Amino acid sequence: MHTDLNDLRDEIEAFDDDQADNQDRLRLAQLLIRAAIDLAEEVADATGDRHAQAYWVDHAKVLAGADHGFLDRSFNLDEWIARLDGADE
Repeated sequence: MHTDLNDLRDEIEAFDDDQADNQDRLRLAQLLIRAAIDLAEEVADATGDRHAQAYWVDHAKVLAGADHGFLDRSFNLDEWIARLDGADE
C-alpha cells in the first residue's frame, strides 16, 4: 500500500469541494491518511522502530481501510464510505 505523492497531489488539485459529496470527501481523506501512513512506515522501517510499527502504523492501517491484511473487525473508512453509499440508494 504505497501512495505515490505525485498522484496524491493530482487528486488534491482535481478535488472540487463544491461538487464533492460526502463519499468523495472521505475518499480524499482516505488517500491523505494512507499517504501519512506510508511516510510513517518508512520512518519506522528506517529506524527499526518496531514499537511505532506495531502500535501506530499497523493500527492506522486498520482504520484507513479494509485492505490492511490483519484479522480485525474495527470500523474503517471503507465501511463508512459503503454505509454512505447505501444511504444514498
